[in-house]
Amino acid sequence: MSITRTDVLNMLANYRELARQAAQYEFEIQNYQPMATDEDVMDSMLFGQTSGGIVAKGHISNKTEVIALSYNDRVEALNIKELYDLQCDLRAATLQMSRIRHYISLLDKRQSEVLTLIYVNGMLLIEAAEKLGIASKTLRRSRDFAVDRLVEMFQRVTTR
Repeated sequence: MSITRTDVLNMLANYRELARQAAQYEFEIQNYQPMATDEDVMDSMLFGQTSGGIVAKGHISNKTEVIALSYNDRVEALNIKELYDLQCDLRAATLQMSRIRHYISLLDKRQSEVLTLIYVNGMLLIEAAEKLGIASKTLRRSRDFAVDRLVEMFQRVTTR
């Protein structure tokens, strides 16, 4: 798979969205609330049917315990999978962000500053140019050259 200039520009343009998603995943993992607790599952299974088909409170059929334990195991497995999926999504987002920041850091100082200001910090081109004390045209040229260098870096890794 070959990485194109468009691919790199999309990665850079999506950096802030990726950071937002990573922060959201991190929050959800740290504050994870399972779908159901053991007590909720057991309480919901404490009612069985009598021979007349009437539900009697407190009557437990001989199958209720097995069903409750099976259901409980399933809910626990689903909770674990949901948390695992969040962790995988966080790892993928964090890895992509780290890769982008690392590759940007490998550029020369000016190029690194330009891409960081524009894509990581979300500055407009004119704001970045003012902050760096350079003309907008010089900033665009530096940005374009930096993007070309990133394309080369990403291609080296993906063509192996």
